[in-house]
Amino acid sequence: MKTTKEERKQELKKVQNQIIEAVENATTSPEKFVELMKFVSKFDKRYSFNNRYLLATQGARVVDSYKGWQNRGYQVQKGSSALKLLYLVHANIS
Repeated sequence: MKTTKEERKQELKKVQNQIIEAVENATTSPEKFVELMKFVSKFDKRYSFNNRYLLATQGARVVDSYKGWQNRGYQVQKGSSALKLLYLVHANIS
């Protein structure tokens, strides 16, 4: 099922709010901050903080692209679904 632009916009806003809430909660105590940092540090640094947070909240343990898995000698199971990541295009505003 294809999502509309408005649905994607609403989903992005929801995700942004979840990330903001997690960071705000983490700033209430040093222990919660360390917990959040450990949580997102499990993933490859090539992913942004936001995407590492999203991967962790989706239950990811090991992450790679389809081609990456093939290069490692694995075949992605038919019917597997991808995890969601944020892909933001930054406009070059002059």
